[in-house]
Amino acid sequence: MKALLTSLTLTVSIALLSFSSSILSQSSQNISLEGLLDEAVKHQQISGNNSSEELISFRSRGWLATAPSVELSHLMGQSDRAADETELKLNLPINSNFQREINQKLALMEQKIKVQQLKKQRLFLSGLIREALWNHQLTQAKQEFLYKKQSTLEMLAKNSKKLMLAGESSEYNLLLIEKEINQTEIELLDNLQQFDQWLFQYQKVTGQFNIPLDITEKELSEKAWNINSHPIIELQNLYWQQTKFMMKMNSSDATPWNISLTAKKTEQLNLSDDQIGISVELPLTFIDANSQTLTNEWKQQKRKFDITMQNSRLELQKQKNQQLKNKERLLKKEKILEKSVSLSHAIMSQIDQLKAQNEIGQALILRQVIDALETQYQLNIAQIELMQNNSMSRQSAGISL
Repeated sequence: MKALLTSLTLTVSIALLSFSSSILSQSSQNISLEGLLDEAVKHQQISGNNSSEELISFRSRGWLATAPSVELSHLMGQSDRAADETELKLNLPINSNFQREINQKLALMEQKIKVQQLKKQRLFLSGLIREALWNHQLTQAKQEFLYKKQSTLEMLAKNSKKLMLAGESSEYNLLLIEKEINQTEIELLDNLQQFDQWLFQYQKVTGQFNIPLDITEKELSEKAWNINSHPIIELQNLYWQQTKFMMKMNSSDATPWNISLTAKKTEQLNLSDDQIGISVELPLTFIDANSQTLTNEWKQQKRKFDITMQNSRLELQKQKNQQLKNKERLLKKEKILEKSVSLSHAIMSQIDQLKAQNEIGQALILRQVIDALETQYQLNIAQIELMQNNSMSRQSAGISL
């Protein structure tokens, strides 16, 4: 009996040690998280339907404000001495200095928006990768725990059978163990499905089939929580600047210059006269001629921007507070679990010294073995969740991989 209990204690102790060290053993590759993000961006560009053909018809004309127009007129005299006039006029609406300046700002703004959109895309993909990696890590830790639990229970069942054959135990304790084994098998099946789901998301986003060797990230400092520099906030600011420039292009200040090239022919009796001329029409932009509709649209767009910006800031602040509180909770939980693990080890070392080996004693041993494994598992999960919290805090702070 004592030999069986000593073997049990030794086996469980080895299981606890190997459990904590085997969690990270998986198919992995030596690639940085930043390199993984670059691969994800390339993969999404290849799998997407990005085409520049749609942009060809929307290129700016440069010096023309709108499409040029042609005007043709023919006037016939109503008397014998009246002249017939034929006139051909080409109207060229030219961008004013104000319009050219706004167009340059819009072109520069478009480049800034393009860069910021890429940052936002990288942040979005970073969130999907972080979510997949850390949940894959958590499900893998649970899978390791369940395998170890199953192995330990099978070892306990074997020992219980030996005790039963020796007449020192009844079938009661064996039935309890077999029930735990069946429950563990069910949990294994459910967890394996989640494990595959997170792996599928990771592969779908990155196009990679192996997990990086190291998925931990640099500890986030309080100074890094700068909402104003968050890609979402910066992109919204750029969109508002773009909207303002576009609305200025619709204002009276942006009225184009109009240059007309005219060819005129006059015919009267035996006389014919050809005329060629040019005229320039310049708007008086110092006179305010903006419509009330444009003014209302300006106010509406400004209210929309203010509300969107306020909501984004509140949401980002909410995420920050949640991550900070979650970190504080996990740190406290980790300390408590470390103490619980120490207690579990101490309890397991005392099992072979138990004197009463009746049915209640066997059930107690079973419960202590399972509790020891579960406590070690909970500590490992808390440590993984702490690293996950730091990673998701960086996500909330707008920091890509």
